[in-house]
Amino acid sequence: MNAIEPTQVQVCRNVMETLVSKEIDAQLLLLPPRVAQSINKIDVMTYAMNRLPALYASSQKGWQYQISRAQKQYGQQILLAVRQAIIAVQRDPLRRVIPLQSHGDVQSQAAQVALDKLKELLQNEQLSWSNLVVVVEQSLIKASRGEMNSKSPRFLARSIDMWERHGYLR
Repeated sequence: MNAIEPTQVQVCRNVMETLVSKEIDAQLLLLPPRVAQSINKIDVMTYAMNRLPALYASSQKGWQYQISRAQKQYGQQILLAVRQAIIAVQRDPLRRVIPLQSHGDVQSQAAQVALDKLKELLQNEQLSWSNLVVVVEQSLIKASRGEMNSKSPRFLARSIDMWERHGYLR
């Protein structure tokens, strides 16, 4: 097994997603523009992908192998799955859909709320994710020296005690 460098993140991807996406684009080009614009590509993708096998790859060599395999073994099945998906999605144009948020969107929103609360708590509007550790450390040091104003949060005193017990503020 190859060692992965600490800064390198290895991912795996389903080659079917790429092939289905290309097929959706190709088939939508064959439709009248007004019809094509009314079709939700994500709904088509979801419908088609749920009817096809997954073919994952984690390396460039594996990716090329799976692409070749998918085109040979599943080319016709991809074409039909996309065609069926477009028809199925067109059938119910009045359907109300509440789309899923991506995991990244939910995490991003939660992170922003946390950062905003920290800005308020530490009374520092310049706080950002890139300077968070430095700002928190400086705030704890100031609080331990009694240099923060009376509006400073009570939890800082408890945090200072913990930092001192663990040897960070000596």
